[in-house]
Amino acid sequence: MLSENSKYKAIFDVAPIPIWEEDFSEIKNYLDELDLMGKSENSVRNKLLKSPEIINACISKLRILNFNLACLELHKANSKQELLESFHKLILPETGAAFLEQIVGITQGKHSMEMESKMMSMDGSVREIYVRWKVVPGFEDSLKEVLVTTEDISSTKSQIEKQKETEQKLNDAQKIAKVGYFEFDPATEELFWSEEVYHIWEMDPEKSKPGKIKLWQSIHPDDRKNFQLVLKKALSGEINADFKYRIITSEGNTKWIKEKGSLKYDQHSKTEKYKGTIQDVTEEEVLRQGLKELLKRYHLVSKATSEIIYDWDLVNGSIFWGEGLRSQFGYHISSSSVNLDDFGGFIHPEDESFVRESMNNFFKSKDEFWQGEYRFKKSDGSYATVIDKGYGVRNSKGKIERMVGALQDITEIKKTTEDLKQRNHFIQTTIDNLPIGIAVNSIDSGQVTLMNKKFAEIYGWPMEDLNNIPSFFEKVYPDPVYRKQLQERILADVESGIPEKMNWSGIEITTKEGKKKIVTAKNIPVYDQGLMISTVIDETEKYKAEKELEKINERFLYATHAVSDAIWDWNLESETIFWGNGYKTLFGYPLETNYVTQDAWEHAIHPEDRIAIVKSITAARKDKSVSKWEGEYRFKKYCGEYAFVKEKTIILRNDKGKPVRMVGALQDISEQKRTEELIAQERNLLRTLIDNIPDYIYVKDKDFKHLINNKANVQLIGKEQESETIGKTVFDLFPSDFAELFHADDLKVMKHKEPVLNREEPIIDGHGQVRILSTSKLPLKDPEGKVFGLVGISRDITENKDYEKSLLYKTKLLETITSVVKLLLFNQDWLKALEECLELIGKAIGADRVYFFKNYTDAESGKLMTRQLVEWNDPEVSSELENPDYQKLSLDDFPEFLTKAYKKEPFVTNSKNTSGPLLKILSEQNIKSIIQFPIFIRKDFFGYIGFDYCKQERFWSDEEISFLKTLTSNIEVAIERAQNLESLKALNEKLQQSNHELGMSNKELEQFAYVASHDLQEPLRMITSFLSMIERKYAEQLDDKGVQYIRFAVEGAMRMKSIILDLLEYSRVGRIHIPSESINLNLLLEEITSLFQTNIEENKAKLIWSSLPTIKSQRPNIRQVLQNLISNALKYKSEDRDPIVEIKTYEEGDIWHFEVADNGLGIAEEYHKKIFIIFQRLHGKEKYSGTGIGLAICKKIIENLGGKIWVESSPDQGSIFHFTVPKKHKN
Repeated sequence: MLSENSKYKAIFDVAPIPIWEEDFSEIKNYLDELDLMGKSENSVRNKLLKSPEIINACISKLRILNFNLACLELHKANSKQELLESFHKLILPETGAAFLEQIVGITQGKHSMEMESKMMSMDGSVREIYVRWKVVPGFEDSLKEVLVTTEDISSTKSQIEKQKETEQKLNDAQKIAKVGYFEFDPATEELFWSEEVYHIWEMDPEKSKPGKIKLWQSIHPDDRKNFQLVLKKALSGEINADFKYRIITSEGNTKWIKEKGSLKYDQHSKTEKYKGTIQDVTEEEVLRQGLKELLKRYHLVSKATSEIIYDWDLVNGSIFWGEGLRSQFGYHISSSSVNLDDFGGFIHPEDESFVRESMNNFFKSKDEFWQGEYRFKKSDGSYATVIDKGYGVRNSKGKIERMVGALQDITEIKKTTEDLKQRNHFIQTTIDNLPIGIAVNSIDSGQVTLMNKKFAEIYGWPMEDLNNIPSFFEKVYPDPVYRKQLQERILADVESGIPEKMNWSGIEITTKEGKKKIVTAKNIPVYDQGLMISTVIDETEKYKAEKELEKINERFLYATHAVSDAIWDWNLESETIFWGNGYKTLFGYPLETNYVTQDAWEHAIHPEDRIAIVKSITAARKDKSVSKWEGEYRFKKYCGEYAFVKEKTIILRNDKGKPVRMVGALQDISEQKRTEELIAQERNLLRTLIDNIPDYIYVKDKDFKHLINNKANVQLIGKEQESETIGKTVFDLFPSDFAELFHADDLKVMKHKEPVLNREEPIIDGHGQVRILSTSKLPLKDPEGKVFGLVGISRDITENKDYEKSLLYKTKLLETITSVVKLLLFNQDWLKALEECLELIGKAIGADRVYFFKNYTDAESGKLMTRQLVEWNDPEVSSELENPDYQKLSLDDFPEFLTKAYKKEPFVTNSKNTSGPLLKILSEQNIKSIIQFPIFIRKDFFGYIGFDYCKQERFWSDEEISFLKTLTSNIEVAIERAQNLESLKALNEKLQQSNHELGMSNKELEQFAYVASHDLQEPLRMITSFLSMIERKYAEQLDDKGVQYIRFAVEGAMRMKSIILDLLEYSRVGRIHIPSESINLNLLLEEITSLFQTNIEENKAKLIWSSLPTIKSQRPNIRQVLQNLISNALKYKSEDRDPIVEIKTYEEGDIWHFEVADNGLGIAEEYHKKIFIIFQRLHGKEKYSGTGIGLAICKKIIENLGGKIWVESSPDQGSIFHFTVPKKHKN
């Protein structure tokens, strides 16, 4: 642990990364007791997940030895004491999860770990942190010293989120433009789609991946041949693909796709890949073909919420109310008039001014949301208390024109809260008047949740001073020794769980005025609620009375003068050793052990030191020239512990040089050894600390020479070893211009004692690269305040700076895309919108001039020409819009541009690499670089967009070119859309004329069919009559063949009659007015059943229905439809089962839904629509009679009623005929 006077403490304290010194030894011992050490990682993790109390126990056993100032900054704490007291409150579930991983790592013998976690700050904010956990070398077995850094990565996480947001904006821009990107590798047939392509195909990228087969299956069958032809040419490099086709999405929807692609060489895969864009042009294509369906607006009102939803139009003063206004407050209205003057009479008069003021403040602010509480008038005249939460919709000038929100009725909540307050007041009053002091606090945090007046009165402190356990103990027990003893006693008694032990008497307390009192205190734990109830009784007077009865016995202790060393005298001749009183005072040996043997002395030496010490003393005794001996070793104290001692010995010899006596003294140097070991640990800790921090750390002396450089800083300077940098100044290590800059800051810190904080400065690293550092330098001071050096910490922020610039530029480009798309989408005059678009684009990419040229064919020469229509230019460069030379440019003069244009690729060049007419234009306008993008409308080269750079030569990134391509694509769509709208207008006029002519034709056709069917019946009757007469009169003269021919003719005439009758019936549908009436469907089906009774009995058929409703419609038509469907069900029965026909009716909103189901032959899917067409038959007339008009009549009847009819069927699975009838039929 770093001591307060350590010279490394300054570095530790000012390190920018939060650093914790922690002791995990008790945790390791605890895990060892649980037999978890060395167990498999999975078994340990499962054990901890099932037993969270183990994790909590480990957290409680964690000892925080020290932490630096960065920890206070991270957790927004004012002092180390405050952070220590609140440490466990700051633990979040994610913190616990990280601690779980640390515990698992300890059981696996890991000495370093890294992980991400979260932790709360004192202000309630949550910080994302990156934890580095490392055991300090030398403590791998005990884990008494562990270094933990908790780097704040919230900003990094925020940047990642911003990056995601930027990517999302790009995706949004693609979605607005409905443009996606694809890549296809012909060699591997691997296909890559961007997210928007998945969106266009209505596929989930997580569940389905694109492939050649899936893509082919999605192409509309009518477009596959052309798709295959174009793709084949594109993959061979013959053409750049630019074509449209239809797809059928995974949801079954048909969409029009515009694909642009070409074969390009991929630098990464070293292969040719087919790359391009895919755009959903369904809307434009539908508009162009005149097939766009009218959008249907469905008004959905949520009935699932108990809140009252509203939509307030502040411009018109009207408000739309959701269903909740009726269900909650009894109003039967969906809209009303509301303004800020009277709020439509809904708000209580006493609350109006407050609400009006609050809303006016909200309207003036830039806030998005408003919230207020007030009383809302219900339909019965009473008021409900509501919480109003509204979202303001602002116009382009920031003015709120609309508010959408919801009201929540909190009347009952308010009432419950008031009842609870009254009950709490009663309880508090009762507790405050009890004769004993009572307080309740949280077991985990120590925070007081309840305290009566008597409690504060007895302790003699204001309530606010006794709010939590630590501050309570410090104030009431000011003596630290007594406080510690009492805390240990109370803690032990509480942990015992024995209620009798949680009652303490004779406790001395100190009031705020310094008065002493004697109290009896008792604790009652409520573990299931995490609370501790404390009571206290003042027994000061009782204690004084008891003390007055006691006799005071004084004891006088006489101190013997103390010696600092343990003196000994060894008589070598008698082999006895005398130990002086110092052995008692220093090592705890009793006085009766004053005389010991040599064995006792030797066994008191630590086993690891014994052999060397005995050998050294023996050698000194044998050497006659030696009269003194010194040594250090560990000496065993009486309690069994060892003390480090330094022994000084005098050897007394006789006249022959033989040692006869040795006298010496042992000095206890344990504290000195501990200090030396602490210094060594500090050095080790410091090196481990600074060498594992990614920031650049260094220390300089007062002469500005480097004393310490961590590994990161050595590498930054371009050296391999720290020794190469020690003793060097910045002038030895950096170029002079950088050295002067660095030295100026050093002077400021050293001479003026002023810190330099977060200075952004450039530096050239060991690789010759310029980096941007954020540097802080602080002075190092001795106890007298004199500066003896400085510590510097730098962080590389180059990538952050580059990222910030890139992010700002990308955001600007995305905003430009969004603005341009809006302008083009919502402005029918694309040319006028283009003027504003060019300005936005030019400013976004820093162009000096942006222009649009439109192509045309010269009538005389037939050449492709172009002329400038729109331009934006920087004020510092000339405008060329009025330049007559740009109104008739021949594109044949620019072959390189034309080649690129026909390939639909951008043309990029600069004045250095140009010649001919183009160089002349560039020189005249002082243009350094240009980039131009062709515009194609329906495969025709329509024109191009160009960008000039006059001030400096310009190079474009792939990202910028992609940005400009996207904008060009949207301009193409806008132009084509405008042309489609003009074509559609003419097409609609023609369609209306055709519809009128068709209606007249249909009326004439129906009249013809009706007349024809009447006129044809008379000849048929004559044919049938005469044939019957011939058969009767000439029967004897006719042979069998003649009779058969006559019967065939008669049957044909009868069928012809049936067809004419059905045709007559078909023509009557919708022409004759039939009034609506109430129809009891049960009675109607009974009539139909009696009609088919003979058929039903012969075929053993069953007709099933139950409790059908009474509806209002045209009875003859409903009867004819049901009769026809039931007749068909009986006719087309299966040979192997008796026919069953079931009729059902459902009420669905404003329609009746009928089902007529049978178990007959069934109908293949390809005939489901065909059977409703007149004269369409699926079976031969030889087996099944009929004209093929019945279902066509049904269809015409249902559609004239305003309904629909369809069938669900499969061969041999029966059929279900559905038809719908509106409840209110329009005659």
